[in-house]
Amino acid sequence: MKESLHRQPGFVACRQGVVLAITLIVLVALATIVTVLAVRVAQVRQRQQYIMDYQKALYGLDSAMKYALAVLPEKTFTLVERADAPDFSDLFWLSREQYLQYLDAWAYSAEPEQLEKYLKKSEGDSLKSSKDESQSLFGQLYSKFMAAAEPNDLESTEPNELVYTDPNQIVVPGPYGPSWPNVIEPIKLEIGECKVTIAVEDENAKMPLSWLVTNRIETNKQAKVALQTFTEWMGVDEETLALLTKELEELSKYKLFSLSNSTILLPAEPAPTSNQPSQQQAVRPQAFSRRVRRPIPGQSTTPQQQQQQKTRPEVAHAADFAKLFHSSLLNVEPLAVPRTQMAFEDESPMKYLALWGSQRVNINTAPRQVLEAAFTFGGKATEITDAIILARKEKPIKTVAELGNTLSEYRDSIEKAAPYIDTESKIFSIRVTSRRGNASISAVAAVIKEKKQMERLIILYGR
Repeated sequence: MKESLHRQPGFVACRQGVVLAITLIVLVALATIVTVLAVRVAQVRQRQQYIMDYQKALYGLDSAMKYALAVLPEKTFTLVERADAPDFSDLFWLSREQYLQYLDAWAYSAEPEQLEKYLKKSEGDSLKSSKDESQSLFGQLYSKFMAAAEPNDLESTEPNELVYTDPNQIVVPGPYGPSWPNVIEPIKLEIGECKVTIAVEDENAKMPLSWLVTNRIETNKQAKVALQTFTEWMGVDEETLALLTKELEELSKYKLFSLSNSTILLPAEPAPTSNQPSQQQAVRPQAFSRRVRRPIPGQSTTPQQQQQQKTRPEVAHAADFAKLFHSSLLNVEPLAVPRTQMAFEDESPMKYLALWGSQRVNINTAPRQVLEAAFTFGGKATEITDAIILARKEKPIKTVAELGNTLSEYRDSIEKAAPYIDTESKIFSIRVTSRRGNASISAVAAVIKEKKQMERLIILYGR
């Protein structure tokens, strides 16, 4: 009976079908296992490659940052003449269409020599770096950094006959020549297998948030008005403004900013004397040393020594606020959202806010909305801002006293705003971005620089 059943065609076909199904299941399982293993191996390789790329990118970042910090003290950032250039002060609120119309109108009335100065340069005309094989990598970086920091030679180009100028090809110069707020053209170079970009920005050209966390009640009230003036220009909604004000009030519980009557933040360099140590020992002047001599147990300290130990340099206080403003206490993400339909893609309130502990605005380099915010402390902000924008296109304003003499009708207002304005920039940020393969890493360093003296405030990675 069973033997006859096995010989039936239907039973044989069913058994073959089961074997075929099992075979297919096994093949699918094997294919799945092979695919999963291949994906896992690829992921491991990609992860390992990314780790190697990241380490090399980090090496390039550290190398570029260290050398930028070493070269920066030797440079003097000079303001350029912009009397014949389209002004940068009011471009922040223009839409793309208005921006192009503005540049088109300027190009229509400009002379050929003016157009030639402010046209975008092609790759062949860009700043040339040294390719000498005998020169070290840091030597090439030094040459490029120093050359980029030189003011633009506006007389070096020869006029060309231009029939039509595309507004997109016109570069609006900032106070130092490059686009605002850069003080030099961003430097692009290669360190090993890494592509590195270095940009230096003028932080005194931005509105300081430190105005709202001072130890003066009246100043804090006026600063809220200044912030409101700034946010109205930048199109910040009331909810974001209220949240920012509340966070700054919470931040003030940790530390209050003491406005300095002096514009000098770094200690004066000691004069050379016969008893001064050798050159190798004087690489780091005593004025920059932050070590405090600890008293010997059992030995009393004089009141002067106690006061010296308690006194911290203003640089240290500025660094404290730089850390607080970049901490989780302050949520700046709503302020970093780009404004829609603007001429520039990165146009946001954050671009114009100073978060590095600065307390003064450079009237020669700040745009309109920052200037008006600064002069709300003295009144007649709109009139004074208009006059400054016109005056500084002809030549930079040397001192605040000179501004008061030039605009004598606004002297009282200028004197009231004097603690919040300056004519030179002393706080700069150095942004370095390093890329290698799929890995990218960036860091920002803030420094206080006065002539050839420089002190680092803070370095933040991943910014």
